[in-house]
Order: sequence, then structure tokens, then C-alpha cells
Amino acid sequence: MNILRKMEEGKCSIDELENLLEEKNPIVLYHAMTHIGKEGIRTEKIIKKLSELSLKRGNLKIS
Repeated sequence: MNILRKMEEGKCSIDELENLLEEKNPIVLYHAMTHIGKEGIRTEKIIKKLSELSLKRGNLKIS
């Protein structure tokens, strides 16, 4: 089963979602973050990883 369908069907575990926040594919990362937000999933690991991702984004330099 593909990961996006798994999320849509609510069959993606919290552990899987936490691991998807390490994903390098921006489309998968986007869907994981969107799913976490829509479902209101709040774990210490997810909050920490989202915070880290937010800090990375703030350091981007556009030339």
C-alpha cells in the first residue's frame, strides 16, 4: 500500500508518521505534515521534529 493512501485511510501509525518527518521527498513530507495537522496528532517527538523543520526553513537564503 502506498504511504499516501495509508494516511488517507487512517492506517498510518504515529511511529510511521514520526519517521516520515525525516523524509527527504518534499511531497511525502508535505502530506505527512498535513495529515499530522488535520488529525491533531501531538507527540513529543513530532512536535520536536516539526520545530526542527521550522528552524531549517527559517535559515534558507534566497539569492
